[in-house]
Amino acid sequence: MFDFMTASILSGIVYDIVKEGVSVKFENLKEKLSDWIVSDERIESIVEQLKTDGVNEDLNQRAIERRVNESQKMLDMIKDIQRSNNTIQITETGNNIINSGSGNVTVGNIEVK
Repeated sequence: MFDFMTASILSGIVYDIVKEGVSVKFENLKEKLSDWIVSDERIESIVEQLKTDGVNEDLNQRAIERRVNESQKMLDMIKDIQRSNNTIQITETGNNIINSGSGNVTVGNIEVK
């Protein structure tokens, strides 16, 4: 897995947002970038650049990636974004693992935050 942001990773994240017919906004991009070390100001800049580059819900993932790769300004914005080291890897051995999406994971009656 990559420890730094690439155009391919960003386009996948953005596509996950727009495939539901939703525009990319600060709040939804910030949520998707929760595993990355990136400032709110940088997220705002990325959202604005995506709009400037014409990225919207009508594009597929490949088209989004192409637009990101064609924008030197966007590439400069994402090149130093690093993955957070706070990721915990869990291997499931049964069917009693619950992830509420909030970062909390419940294994049986034990909750990991």
